[in-house]
Amino acid sequence: MEPKNVDLTIPGAPFDYYKTLSIDRSADDALIKKAYRRMALKFHPEKNEEDGSSEIFIKIAEAYDVLSDAQKRAIYDQYGYEGLLKGVPPREGVEIAIEKTGRQFGEKLGGMYGMNKETRIGKPMIGGSGLPFGPTQDPAIEHEILVTLEELYLGTVKKMKLFRKVLKDDNMTTSEQDKILTIEIQPGWKEGTRISFIKEGDQGPNTIPADIIFIIKQKPHQYFERRGDDLVYKTDISLLQALTGNIVDIIMLDGRHLKIPVNEVVRPDFLKEVPGEGMPIWKANSDTIMKGCLLIGFNIKFPTYLKNEQKIILRKAL
Repeated sequence: MEPKNVDLTIPGAPFDYYKTLSIDRSADDALIKKAYRRMALKFHPEKNEEDGSSEIFIKIAEAYDVLSDAQKRAIYDQYGYEGLLKGVPPREGVEIAIEKTGRQFGEKLGGMYGMNKETRIGKPMIGGSGLPFGPTQDPAIEHEILVTLEELYLGTVKKMKLFRKVLKDDNMTTSEQDKILTIEIQPGWKEGTRISFIKEGDQGPNTIPADIIFIIKQKPHQYFERRGDDLVYKTDISLLQALTGNIVDIIMLDGRHLKIPVNEVVRPDFLKEVPGEGMPIWKANSDTIMKGCLLIGFNIKFPTYLKNEQKIILRKAL
């Protein structure tokens, strides 16, 4: 069976977890936590008495519970809400959501609903996850996948060979087989992007195979530095060029040759901004390709010696 890459649709979901937290699907763990904190504080029943705030608060907590857990998030991204029905904690009212928020933020919101007390509500959970009894899944196996900045700019396909144990017909013994996993890296993906292959780990009796997760790691580039969606390029110029202007020649990541005129007086901290020449901005299900900026920084080479005549000319000019 062909492996499945990340599917950004959400079949059958009662609401969209990403939209609930007002984040993009490429958001990292820190951004998810920040969004959850902001939304939870806004709709906390102790702070917000408007009708419907408690229901929104429950949805926020449920969304964070899924997206902050690498395993649940991977299942959600691949199979949508239906794939989580056996794993997502059931909604048990406002107090369960508040209990989770209390553990997250401590005394900031006070002791209402047992937020500063030990757990006292809800049904028994295994390891706090709400997962039902039954076969346990092996922990996710994570691998870094090294890619160049050019590959993140243009997109590429990586094929990873996987060796794993597969159950035989008796469902007790295993044999080792290899499988090729295909990773379609999209233009604009960032370091830290996670690509999950659900249950592609070793098979075994009474166990659920582990998820295989590849994490994007960018190789350092000789000329460019990535800052979010922007590209930074550094070049050396003379003091004369800094004062009178020059043209910067740059070979871009896609091979294009740009000539950028610099007419400004260049200071040591000056950055020349060229809109639309940075990294592609990846958005799910979007045919529109937008790009960040190219930022050109300058290393000004000062002369080691000036003659008196040159100093006089400079004083008159400046």
